[in-house]
Amino acid sequence: MDLKRLSFGLSTKAGIPVRFVLEATQWGVGFSVESSVLKPTRGRRLLNIVGPSVRVLRSEKGLSQAAFAARCQIGGLDISRDTVANIELRRRVVSDIEIEHLAEILGVGILDLFRRNRPR
Repeated sequence: MDLKRLSFGLSTKAGIPVRFVLEATQWGVGFSVESSVLKPTRGRRLLNIVGPSVRVLRSEKGLSQAAFAARCQIGGLDISRDTVANIELRRRVVSDIEIEHLAEILGVGILDLFRRNRPR
């Protein structure tokens, strides 16, 4: 078997999808890592369905992304303002534990994050 390229995907603890690629060339073996979080979502598949609800509920509470991230950190969810933005823009996978924390911090039920203002 002549294997020249091997690629596989994983998710980090934070739920960020990452693709690893090993490639054999005439000069040796190359290795690369790609993360879809850094790529624009235009024309790409969306990574969550709760982001728009998080944005609407956060806005209804009058919280900026930074203030919401601070509340999340106080509540035990270690995320930054950039992470909140990526969740709301649907550029980041959200784990079930994170959804539980987000719902609690927003004062809604978990299912409310899946129901409210879900764009098609």
